[in-house]
Amino acid sequence: MPFTEVVTFRLREGVRTEDFLAAAFRMDREFQPTQPGYLPGSRRTLRSPDGTWMISVDWETVQDSENSQAAFADAGEITEAYLGAMDPDSARIETWELFIPPAQ
Repeated sequence: MPFTEVVTFRLREGVRTEDFLAAAFRMDREFQPTQPGYLPGSRRTLRSPDGTWMISVDWETVQDSENSQAAFADAGEITEAYLGAMDPDSARIETWELFIPPAQ
Protein backbone atom coordinates (compact mmCIF):
# COMPACT_ATOMS: atom_id res chain seq x y z
CA MET A 1 0.00 0.00 0.00
CA PRO A 2 1.20 3.53 -0.70
CA PHE A 3 2.13 6.16 1.84
CA THR A 4 0.92 9.75 2.04
CA GLU A 5 3.25 12.53 3.12
CA VAL A 6 1.31 15.36 4.79
CA VAL A 7 2.87 18.79 5.31
CA THR A 8 0.97 21.45 7.26
CA PHE A 9 2.09 25.05 7.71
CA ARG A 10 1.08 28.69 7.68
CA LEU A 11 2.44 31.28 5.27
CA ARG A 12 4.99 33.80 6.51
CA GLU A 13 3.65 37.21 7.40
CA GLY A 14 3.27 39.29 4.24
CA VAL A 15 3.35 36.40 1.74
CA ARG A 16 0.53 36.71 -0.78
CA THR A 17 -1.54 33.63 -1.51
CA GLU A 18 -1.03 34.01 -5.27
CA ASP A 19 2.77 34.09 -4.83
CA PHE A 20 2.70 30.93 -2.75
CA LEU A 21 0.40 29.20 -5.25
CA ALA A 22 2.76 30.09 -8.10
CA ALA A 23 5.63 28.44 -6.20
CA ALA A 24 3.43 25.44 -5.33
CA PHE A 25 2.40 25.06 -8.99
CA ARG A 26 6.06 25.04 -9.99
CA MET A 27 6.80 22.37 -7.39
CA ASP A 28 3.94 20.30 -8.77
CA ARG A 29 5.23 20.56 -12.34
CA GLU A 30 9.02 20.66 -12.02
CA PHE A 31 10.08 18.90 -8.81
CA GLN A 32 7.54 16.33 -7.74
CA PRO A 33 7.30 14.35 -11.02
CA THR A 34 11.09 13.84 -11.06
CA GLN A 35 11.11 12.04 -7.72
CA PRO A 36 11.32 8.23 -7.69
CA GLY A 37 8.26 6.62 -6.13
CA TYR A 38 5.99 9.65 -6.62
CA LEU A 39 2.48 8.60 -7.58
CA PRO A 40 1.55 10.97 -10.44
CA GLY A 41 -1.40 13.27 -9.87
CA SER A 42 -1.46 12.65 -6.13
CA ARG A 43 -0.13 16.02 -4.93
CA ARG A 44 -2.89 18.11 -3.38
CA THR A 45 -2.74 21.65 -1.97
CA LEU A 46 -5.47 22.61 0.51
CA ARG A 47 -6.17 25.50 2.89
CA SER A 48 -8.35 25.45 6.00
CA PRO A 49 -10.62 28.34 7.00
CA ASP A 50 -8.07 29.40 9.65
CA GLY A 51 -5.32 29.83 7.00
CA THR A 52 -3.41 26.61 7.66
CA TRP A 53 -2.16 24.98 4.47
CA MET A 54 -1.85 21.26 3.86
CA ILE A 55 0.06 19.56 1.07
CA SER A 56 -0.40 15.84 0.64
CA VAL A 57 1.63 13.66 -1.70
CA ASP A 58 1.37 9.91 -2.28
CA TRP A 59 4.48 7.72 -2.50
CA GLU A 60 5.10 4.07 -3.23
CA THR A 61 7.19 3.66 -0.04
CA VAL A 62 8.17 5.58 3.08
CA GLN A 63 11.75 5.56 1.79
CA ASP A 64 10.61 7.33 -1.39
CA SER A 65 9.01 10.05 0.75
CA GLU A 66 12.15 10.44 2.86
CA ASN A 67 14.39 10.55 -0.22
CA SER A 68 12.20 13.25 -1.74
CA GLN A 69 12.42 15.31 1.43
CA ALA A 70 16.23 15.10 1.27
CA ALA A 71 16.23 16.03 -2.44
CA PHE A 72 13.81 18.88 -1.72
CA ALA A 73 16.36 20.58 0.51
CA ASP A 74 18.90 20.57 -2.34
CA ALA A 75 16.59 21.47 -5.26
CA GLY A 76 17.73 25.10 -5.37
CA GLU A 77 15.63 27.63 -7.22
CA ILE A 78 12.59 25.36 -7.57
CA THR A 79 12.16 25.05 -3.82
CA GLU A 80 13.53 28.41 -2.62
CA ALA A 81 10.35 30.42 -3.26
CA TYR A 82 8.22 27.59 -1.93
CA LEU A 83 10.16 27.28 1.33
CA GLY A 84 10.50 31.04 1.59
CA ALA A 85 6.72 31.39 1.71
CA MET A 86 6.33 29.00 4.64
CA ASP A 87 6.51 29.99 8.30
CA PRO A 88 9.12 27.43 9.47
CA ASP A 89 7.86 27.51 13.05
CA SER A 90 4.46 26.28 11.91
CA ALA A 91 5.67 23.54 9.51
CA ARG A 92 5.08 19.89 10.31
CA ILE A 93 5.68 16.77 8.17
CA GLU A 94 4.05 13.41 8.77
CA THR A 95 3.90 10.20 6.77
CA TRP A 96 0.77 8.06 6.80
CA GLU A 97 0.30 4.51 5.54
CA LEU A 98 -2.80 3.83 3.47
CA PHE A 99 -4.88 0.87 4.67
CA ILE A 100 -8.18 1.31 2.86
CA PRO A 101 -7.94 2.87 -0.62
CA PRO A 102 -10.72 5.03 -2.04
CA ALA A 103 -13.62 3.12 -3.52
CA GLN A 104 -13.40 2.86 -7.30
